[in-house]
Amino acid sequence: MSTSNNSEAKLFVGFILILTVLSSCEYGNTYYYKVTNNTDTAIFVHCKSVDTLQQYRIDTNFIIPRDSSKIIFTIDHGIQGSAQNYLWNVSKDNIKLSITRKGALSHRDYAKSSSWAFCEDSAMYLAVIYNSDF
Repeated sequence: MSTSNNSEAKLFVGFILILTVLSSCEYGNTYYYKVTNNTDTAIFVHCKSVDTLQQYRIDTNFIIPRDSSKIIFTIDHGIQGSAQNYLWNVSKDNIKLSITRKGALSHRDYAKSSSWAFCEDSAMYLAVIYNSDF
């Protein structure tokens, strides 16, 4: 085998190795929690982490005017293994969320996935708040 052929073979093998590494990269994604206020008044949102591993700490309040939305929390679910967003059990994110309107506390349990709609394209969990939630 000539030197030229040997160099071309090495280049080809190197190219294949690079393609293999790039195509097997794990995929991570950031997920968003968004609250939309569809009530007739402003709502008060208290968001607090209860993460026992202390990986993140949140203790914040938001006032969301009527007919408005606010992203209240973002989290990275780590390496997922594919380039696709997936529905996550929101209780695993260990966020305590309380929403009040005119002094009344929402009766929905925001630690349950059933309180959120999941938008796969945007990796967003959405809770729409209505007057009937209080």
